[in-house]
Amino acid sequence: MNILLVCTGNTCRSPMAEAILKQIAGEDRSVQVLSGALAAAEGMPASENAVLAMQEMGLDISAHTAKNIHASVVREADLILTMTQAHKRALIQLFGPEAEKKTYALLEYIGQPGDIADPFGQDLDAYRACAAQLKDALTKVYDKIRSERRDV
Repeated sequence: MNILLVCTGNTCRSPMAEAILKQIAGEDRSVQVLSGALAAAEGMPASENAVLAMQEMGLDISAHTAKNIHASVVREADLILTMTQAHKRALIQLFGPEAEKKTYALLEYIGQPGDIADPFGQDLDAYRACAAQLKDALTKVYDKIRSERRDV
């Protein structure tokens, strides 16, 4: 299963989410994870506080560079998880029916209300809180995916 995680600039939430979900999936080679942006400044590094928050979780995103989502990535994804409902709407507007059938806001996918708040420009505590929220939500995403695969 190819999972695409999407945020605005691909420097905070989605690269943290990518690293966290890869950690959760561990040795499960059936899950491939990518992240991307709706409006990235291509090539920008992950934000300093995102790198620090991930280091505290034992993850390294220091080599990450921001990238925008392209039609081919959307086509190859089996599941697209956005950080907000607004991201979901924008992605569906950009990529149409092909994206619509497999795109969910992250919290929506696991039956929770709300969005993953953007820590951009805030202090390290905001990034830690975002990372904790992502870890909780993505653990539930992975459990849901595994459960659905068993039901097939």
